[in-house]
Amino acid sequence: MAETLEMVLEDAQSIFTLGTNSNILKNSLNVVGKLADTVQPFVPLISTVFVVVSEVMKIYENAKHNKKICASLLVRANTAKINVEILQLQPRICDHKAFYRFVEVLKKIKNFMNDVSNLSGWKKYATTNSVQETFTKLISEFDQSMNDLHFTITISNEEQRKLDQENLNADFEEMKQFLKTIAGGVTDNNSQINTIINELQIINEKVGLLTNGLNNAGNQINHLKAIKINPKELDDLPYREIKLCAGKSIVKKLYRGNNVACKSTNVVDDGTSVNQRIQAQLVILGKLKECPNILKFYGLSNLDDNQVMVFEWADKGNLRELYLNQDIDLVEKVHIALDICRGLVFLHSCDILHHDIRCENIMMTLRLEPKIANFKYSRETEQNSTLIENVNDLVRWMAPEKMSKHRYNFKYEIFSFEMLIWELVFEKFPYEDISSTNQVIEHVINGNRENIIFGQITPENQRLQQGLMEIITAGNPQNRIRLAEIFLKLEKLSLNCTQPCYRTSLYPDGYLDLDGSKLNKQLSITESNKPFITEIKSLEEGIAAHKNKDYEKAWKIFELHSNLGNSTAKYWKARYLIGGVFVNKDITQAASLFKEAAEDNNTDACFRYALMMTDKSSGVKYNREKFIEYLMKAADAGNAMAQYNLGDMHLKGNLPSLSNSDLGIKYLKLAALNGHSKAVEILKEKDININE
Repeated sequence: MAETLEMVLEDAQSIFTLGTNSNILKNSLNVVGKLADTVQPFVPLISTVFVVVSEVMKIYENAKHNKKICASLLVRANTAKINVEILQLQPRICDHKAFYRFVEVLKKIKNFMNDVSNLSGWKKYATTNSVQETFTKLISEFDQSMNDLHFTITISNEEQRKLDQENLNADFEEMKQFLKTIAGGVTDNNSQINTIINELQIINEKVGLLTNGLNNAGNQINHLKAIKINPKELDDLPYREIKLCAGKSIVKKLYRGNNVACKSTNVVDDGTSVNQRIQAQLVILGKLKECPNILKFYGLSNLDDNQVMVFEWADKGNLRELYLNQDIDLVEKVHIALDICRGLVFLHSCDILHHDIRCENIMMTLRLEPKIANFKYSRETEQNSTLIENVNDLVRWMAPEKMSKHRYNFKYEIFSFEMLIWELVFEKFPYEDISSTNQVIEHVINGNRENIIFGQITPENQRLQQGLMEIITAGNPQNRIRLAEIFLKLEKLSLNCTQPCYRTSLYPDGYLDLDGSKLNKQLSITESNKPFITEIKSLEEGIAAHKNKDYEKAWKIFELHSNLGNSTAKYWKARYLIGGVFVNKDITQAASLFKEAAEDNNTDACFRYALMMTDKSSGVKYNREKFIEYLMKAADAGNAMAQYNLGDMHLKGNLPSLSNSDLGIKYLKLAALNGHSKAVEILKEKDININE
């Protein structure tokens, strides 16, 4: 059995090497083309199977969290693909409705994997603890659909169920530990995922739409403006301190009791799409201050008739400057790497890629707190890579896949972070003995890496050396270590390496034996028999019919898809029943359908069912805990109406013992960003700046 599962995963891996989804789809459609003469009515569904499975593989490949849970579901998705390929070689009659249900289950698996593989999606389940229930339900539905179609290759057995449970338990334990320790703005004081992540995702997505040329995207972000600081609030210090950075002077000032750096800039607010995007990106930069390991951007101001950007002041300069002037103790390096990792997790949770992770872009405070800075090349995850002018400087931290011109993603940034750790440990540029950029690229693409040769060190720190080496060398292009794993490894290392009071963190340059120059100690690394089948119209056709007011056609499609288990169709059917559209009103059945769709995490259904609990005429019994659960699930999944209602109730104190005005404001901000006019009005009435 183990060999069979291994073959399934290997098959999935072989598809990864095709390179792009378009190639996968083209390859899949070629297979479907061979089926067309024999089972023509199944062609659209078979095409969907191949597309969904390719998307499942992509989700697994890029999963930031719960990769073992995703692996269990990937095995099943790939088993589905293999069975469909067998159907190509051995055509037979299948039940069309059973095949449709089979496709619906695959879609649910894809959506669930997409949710649990990232923090914003995981938040949907955090309050209900329903991940295990949903996982078990999906497995059961998948096994049943495989049986209904009499597919020959299945994985429904006790051994697989045991493995599934082990995967669940392992991922649950990792997430529990991760959420307990990550902090850094990713979670709030109650270890709950911070709503600021949702705010940043919304703004970031809209900036991405504008960047990619969507015509009306500018209207969605034209209200986003960088915070303006009154120049009178920038106080002089007893002495004037000026630093030079990239040829620009940075003046030190005092702003509301904090030392700040005033850096010259030229931001124009003329309403053009380019400057709309810049303003929105500055709003994003300002909101990133929620994370203590990202350099705080306070806003724009004027100094000596020049426009300036006001940043947090970093007394020690950047991390490269620090290690060039002084040697850093290994214990301190572990803590620095851990805090940088926290900042990077926050960025990735917001779907932001920095694109230039190296020590030169990490600013250091007087207390040796690292702050990720220089977001010049940062992009929303789905945007094309920025053209980087000085690629010669960045290539030494670049992943081999990126060197091969692949689209930048989270895994490539993790590779850069691993190289940053190498740079920090050995206090020098990677491959500094190789002068040619092309030679560096050739060296890395061929699978070579920097040497890991540690110098003389105290015995108690040898464990730290080994732990850091494991992180630097972890993974490969196909299976690179996740950032959450790196964080937990660094967290574990840091717990047992508290600096003794008699030890210093910084030493004179050249004092420590970093690279073995003092002690050369190396740690290696057929057509006539075709049955008559009634065509099943797509759910999209039903929604289009509803918009065109062809309610009879829409109802028939919604009812059919609802009976086949589609949660969106259940939601639409319930809307028709509760409003008496085309059919007689049936509030009881509508409530039941809203509940079923809500349990499948349909956002709109969650909100509708929560509202029905507050309406006595609906017949739905009010349950305070369930009401809050469904309303929060809808709000956390992006439903603007739910966000507005939840925020309003928090502010008005309508949630006894749970009301939280700060949380209410956060939800109202999310609703406002999603275009809810009443939320915007309330925030204006309370003089709350949505950009802060």
